[in-house]
Formats: sequence, C-alpha cells, structure tokens
Amino acid sequence: MNPLGYVFARARNSQVAAIALAQRIIHGKVGDVYFAQVYAHKSSGITKDDLSRMKGRSIGFGVPISTSNFLVPAYELRQRGFHPLAAFSRVEFLGGHDNVAKAVYAGKVDLGAGHDGVIVDLAAQPGFGDAKDRLQTVLESRPIPSDPIAVFIDNQNERTVLQEALVAAGKTPEGKDALAKFWGNAQGVSRTTPDAYDDLNASVNALALSERDLIR
Repeated sequence: MNPLGYVFARARNSQVAAIALAQRIIHGKVGDVYFAQVYAHKSSGITKDDLSRMKGRSIGFGVPISTSNFLVPAYELRQRGFHPLAAFSRVEFLGGHDNVAKAVYAGKVDLGAGHDGVIVDLAAQPGFGDAKDRLQTVLESRPIPSDPIAVFIDNQNERTVLQEALVAAGKTPEGKDALAKFWGNAQGVSRTTPDAYDDLNASVNALALSERDLIR
C-alpha cells in the first residue's frame, strides 16, 4: 500500500496491520526507509544555513497523498515555523516528483518537495545533466518507512506465518524479479509492525489533515 493509504485504512479499522514493507535502494544501499527533502534553485539564495529566505517564496509539491512529495516536507516545514500553505507567496501541486524537479530547475518555483534522490534522478535525464549544479537540498526529513504490505487477519500466528512467507519469497530469484517489476524496483521485503507508521499519522494530525483532504 501507499504509506498514507495504510495510515487511513488503519484509522478506519485497527485490525488492518502492516506486516512487511518494500526494500528499496537508498543512498546506494538496500534499506527499508527513505527520506524526503525540500530543495531549491541555487539562484534563489536559499540554503540550509539560512532558511529564513524561504518565507514569501514559491513552492511546488507533487500530489497530496504522497509522503515525500507533500506530507513529510510540509510537516518538516511546519516544525521549523513555516506553514506549508501560508508562508509562501505561491503554492502549487504539480503532479509528481519529476514535474516538481523540472519546475524548480526552470525557475518556475523557488522550492520543491520530493524524495531524497529526486535531484540525482533529474540529472540522469537528457537535457538536465547539470541539475546537481543548479539545485540543492535545503531541508532533510527524518526516516520514512517504505510502502507496506498490510493484512486483515485477526490471528497473530497466521499473520506471523504469512509475514515469514513474504520475506522468504522476496529472497528467491523469482520473487526478486517480480517485486522489481511490480513495485518500483523493490529489492525484497522486510518485516515490520503496525506502529512503524505512527510518525506519519502524527504528521497528518499535526497538519490538521484528514483522509478526505488528501485522497481525491
């Protein structure tokens, strides 16, 4: 599931439980967490050491249901005294990491929100090879748990058996190949617990958001 989708599913029914999550390549290594960032065009003058320059500028988010493309960067901004909507002269939802990165690159918005590898990904595209020279990270997030596999099974023993089966299947050649094709180049699955996503739920509450606000 999408992590936020899981948070809302569990809010509706506490018996919905995350038992495994996707392993992804983060910073060149396989891991079960990823990160979000707010990044800026270098010409904006906004840096990690002077976040005050963000106020009154323009910012691009991706889609509301995304953790790294909206929720977590918005939360991190709020924690530092910048309301994710009211602190900026213009706020746009541009529809995905790639669109946001290209908008910041072109100077259409001063700031963008996305996952930690978005600048590297943009630089790998034809015509954007200098993205790492033009764009820079100005705010980094805490770790975010990867996409979960959730079940609705009351019996804890049955959940454990299924969890072990999923982890084992993800280690087989066939399982690895299927996961990579189906789940955005996932490298396997790891065990997890329902409370691993409590921080995301806290972020939703801190921003006074609801399922209805984020899922269209």
